[in-house]
Amino acid sequence: MIYTAKVLSNFDFTRSGKVKVQCKELLLNSLDVIYTTPYYANWKGGIFSPPAEGSEILIHYNQSTRLAYYLSTVIANPVANTKDQNNNTREDPIINSTQLYQDGAPGSMTFKNDQKDGLQIDTKKAKDRIISKTVLNSGKKALRLDSSPEVDCVRLENGHGDYLKITGLPESSIGIPTPPKRSLEARTFLNQNFVSDRGGIDLMINDGKDIVIENRSSGFFSMGSIFGPRSGNVNLFTKFKNINLIAKAPVYVPLEGLQQGGKIFLETANSSVVVSRTGVTIRLNTLPTAPGAAIAGVGGPKIEVKTNGEILIDAGGTHTIPPSVGGRIKIRGGDLSLIADRTITMTAPVAINLQSTGQINVNGTNVNVDGTTGVFLNSNLSTPAIAAAATARSLIDIPVNVTPNEYPLGTKFF
Repeated sequence: MIYTAKVLSNFDFTRSGKVKVQCKELLLNSLDVIYTTPYYANWKGGIFSPPAEGSEILIHYNQSTRLAYYLSTVIANPVANTKDQNNNTREDPIINSTQLYQDGAPGSMTFKNDQKDGLQIDTKKAKDRIISKTVLNSGKKALRLDSSPEVDCVRLENGHGDYLKITGLPESSIGIPTPPKRSLEARTFLNQNFVSDRGGIDLMINDGKDIVIENRSSGFFSMGSIFGPRSGNVNLFTKFKNINLIAKAPVYVPLEGLQQGGKIFLETANSSVVVSRTGVTIRLNTLPTAPGAAIAGVGGPKIEVKTNGEILIDAGGTHTIPPSVGGRIKIRGGDLSLIADRTITMTAPVAINLQSTGQINVNGTNVNVDGTTGVFLNSNLSTPAIAAAATARSLIDIPVNVTPNEYPLGTKFF
């Protein structure tokens, strides 16, 4: 026979697979009912969902064996005093639910426990489409598959505001921001770590937009002391090999025509670019001229250093005790040009040497050559310098020594 009963408790200390009910039709205030399920296999699992406490159920009672079996739960007559996990009275989640019923017709399929953890599939008919949403949740954690026009995404949440979202083709709606189409968004309050133990990590755009890495952190919320190092940097580290920044832009770009080739810019707003390391060499190399560069007017390879302020190349020593001697600065090229809008100044405490296997030309409106003890102009073909006659004087009245092989005696230099 089939009877109705009220679940008093689904607590099963002995794990016997029974719930305790009250069956007024059998005049039994306490009856153990064996739970049944559509499918269950030992060691393989199945469907195990005993009825909730306070719910009304249908049972089959065998008069000969005096055993009762659970059949199903009655949802049309919810018990008013249904309690949640905090023993608070709450409404039945099914009756009068606008989520489970759409225009009077069932619009959802659910499989949840009394803590609302489980699976819910919602279906809604629109004018020209069927909108569906599937949510699998455990506590506040959820996996949402949403096919609504304004959302259209797969979203994985941890219940604390952190999520991973993959959008489909969401449609624009008045007053609702439209998320990017077919995009991936990952957002967390704290760290994000990407680790590959044996492979690589590739970020690639085939033919789209830019790759932007931006750190907006001021360092205020860093874990360190306010007097120590703070966060806010963009750091690139390599333990064994190189860090390569390569601009491979061709001279000719389809739909854009001739270009000036790829460039690498190091730019700061109100600070400096520092390249430093002890005991290593810093090189700036350019490759040979790319094919077609002459057509684009690019010319040969260049290294350009430009600033509206000051360019400082310093290989000097330190002012420690004892002081250290500075290193060398070598500039080598086919031709070397030093051009200044005002003055070129060369200063050295020991000597300034100008050497050439050819000519050294000094041209100017006025050429001033000053020496504390003398000014000597010699050539490899001259004999040792001989003092000139007293009539040959410099501009500041300092004796000028010339060789007789080069200049006749009495030649004036002013």
